[in-house]
Amino acid sequence: MDKARHIELPVLCELPPRAKCPAQFTAVGDTCYHLGYSSTTWDLAQDYCHSLAPNGKLVELETLEEIYSVTDFLNENSDPDRGRWGAWEKSVSLFELCEADPAEL
Repeated sequence: MDKARHIELPVLCELPPRAKCPAQFTAVGDTCYHLGYSSTTWDLAQDYCHSLAPNGKLVELETLEEIYSVTDFLNENSDPDRGRWGAWEKSVSLFELCEADPAEL
């Protein structure tokens, strides 16, 4: 973890669950996610997620089910020519994923 927030890393953003996701988001389970392809710092990533939707924020993977769902989503929707998401050895190539609660938009 980059406690000093100086390292530029890929971004995952989320919106809390809702019935319908905003145009820039895709439903995965009960949550809406946004994919992008740029690396940035933690603070700028948080600002970016919030700029996409009022309740947009960096993803917080809290359950094993969510980890599997997001990993599958990234693997199915990634572009292998654009790098990896995070520091995983396995290629997961999305650099931004925003999560949002559709009900709160």
